Amino acid sequence: RRRNSLSEVEVLPWLCCMAPALSLFGIYISIIVTSLFFPRMFYILTACLTFIVLLWIANLAFSSMLGAYSLREGTRTDWHALLEQLQNEDPTANDVLHIVLLPNFKENERMLKETLENLGCSPMARGRTRVVLAMEAREGQAAREKAERLISQTSHLFADIFATFHPENVP
Repeated sequence: RRRNSLSEVEVLPWLCCMAPALSLFGIYISIIVTSLFFPRMFYILTACLTFIVLLWIANLAFSSMLGAYSLREGTRTDWHALLEQLQNEDPTANDVLHIVLLPNFKENERMLKETLENLGCSPMARGRTRVVLAMEAREGQAAREKAERLISQTSHLFADIFATFHPENVP
């Protein structure tokens, strides 16, 4: 059985990649052509498109309300208290270790520091969180210096924090 890939240079992958643009421009062209030559069809087409947009907006509004409700329900729960209760009931639950991979390439240092500080706000960060700064070696010496600064500024927040550097010529 042959597998298709969108990176192949053939007709099917090209059509799959171009389908969104073809449908978008096809709709624009059909609106222009029908408005100029077929007024009744233009009214039907715009009514159908308006109905589709109405359904899309209604779906978006309903999903947003459902998401906001779920988020509110989730924030009412004291997750840290539940974790402590679980750890008191089952001492083996204390063996949990969180490893946070923070991949970046030429990211803003201030944004990375804020991210690390927010991760460090967790009550479990100091005892159970290890952070890996996944840097790119092709960023050069600047990446090593940035990693050293970030580690020195935030190492007190975590059980461990260190940097790794992806080699330049390895995919």
